[in-house]
Amino acid sequence: SHGILFIGEKGIEEYKKCFPSPIKEDNAVLKPMVYMFNKNYWTCKIYQFKYENETDVSYFNSDGHFFQAMFDSGSSLLQLPRQFYDVIIDDYLRMSEGKCKKKKKMNAMMCDSTFDIETLTRYKVNLYNFTIEFLPIDLVKAILNRTEETMYMFMFIPGSDDNFVIGNNIMKRYHFIFDMNDNSVGASVNGEYNGNVTLSHFNEKYITMFAFEFSV
Repeated sequence: SHGILFIGEKGIEEYKKCFPSPIKEDNAVLKPMVYMFNKNYWTCKIYQFKYENETDVSYFNSDGHFFQAMFDSGSSLLQLPRQFYDVIIDDYLRMSEGKCKKKKKMNAMMCDSTFDIETLTRYKVNLYNFTIEFLPIDLVKAILNRTEETMYMFMFIPGSDDNFVIGNNIMKRYHFIFDMNDNSVGASVNGEYNGNVTLSHFNEKYITMFAFEFSV
């Protein structure tokens, strides 16, 4: 009468779970629409937002605000805070060293045809017991190639209410396990579609200390 339902894959016995973001603990810092999202999505509390070299994204935790990731298991979508969206776009334009420019009023950028999109940074989002990676190809996609320049569409769109949506490319890189027993989200690497991503497991003692300091 209860348990874990696996759809499309055989049962995965070993995986790490995120730390859910229960409303009763966090509603003091959640905006009204985020409260609604907590009632309708699988949620994970975000503990760290880093670059691939392990340095912190400067914006994250700058004001002590609470952030969360929201998974839509029915539509294979992942929602993250809008602040992350702004950081990624600004970073990519800066890292291109003038070879890319954002298209006005479009969710896209134009880059010199010689620019290698794979040189852009990866991002890591720590959800307590595991960390998922976002590759450049998860976030941008070439849609128009010309002799001198290429148009790249951002693989995410800004949403309403301080969130943005990432498509299912990142959802394919991992197996996500949704456990109704404790409302948690688990993950393991999809070996057939990993694209050299990893699933980092953080030291639980360190994370516990970090969570305590963050909550204080």
